[in-house]
Amino acid sequence: MGHQANQQVLLGGAPVTAPAQQTFWATSVAGAGPQQLTWTVAQGEWAVVVMNADGSRPVVVDLSAGATAPWLRWVWIGMYMGAGIGLVAGGALVLLAVRRRRDETGAGVIGAV
Repeated sequence: MGHQANQQVLLGGAPVTAPAQQTFWATSVAGAGPQQLTWTVAQGEWAVVVMNADGSRPVVVDLSAGATAPWLRWVWIGMYMGAGIGLVAGGALVLLAVRRRRDETGAGVIGAV
């Protein structure tokens, strides 16, 4: 959200070695068929590069990404607790309003004049 893909056209010739053999990649996977990359996040700004191992065109990819956030469990627990407290408080307020309304109108009192 708020991020855009950046594309740059750089003039130059073919690389000296195949892109997959370059040493500047933080991590990589290569090969035919489905591939899975698991990477532990490190501090900094990172970019994902999807390309053919030899740098040729076209590049066809069906990509999905996921992340784990162990602390997210506590966020959900807090949200459920807050919702439960809100539900109980809302029920109590409705009950008080109904009782007060009954007392003001005298409804339910036998023999009221």
